[in-house]
Amino acid sequence: MKKHIILALMVSAAINAAAQDINCAKEYSMYKEFVNVEAYSDARESYWKVFKSCPQFSKNIYIDGVKIYHDLMKKVGEDDDALANAYVDTLGMIYMQRIKNYGEE
Repeated sequence: MKKHIILALMVSAAINAAAQDINCAKEYSMYKEFVNVEAYSDARESYWKVFKSCPQFSKNIYIDGVKIYHDLMKKVGEDDDALANAYVDTLGMIYMQRIKNYGEE
């Protein structure tokens, strides 16, 4: 009986992992299309889904995140220091997660 329960749990875990990989690939593809045409603002929603749920899906997550937030920083008005600081903090977080997941600076 225990063997059947363990087997069922293993199969369930494998199915969940496969479903997550499919979702990661879908969201990655969606945000990557926006990045490829430099529509960085449009990329953010799918980007964050991948960043949060699939941190080791691809190193490009971190490279693209820097592109997205550098572009957003260029568009911040001179009088919006709070938003500029938030983007700087976000860039720092992206760099830290890249180091954590890939051991590179």
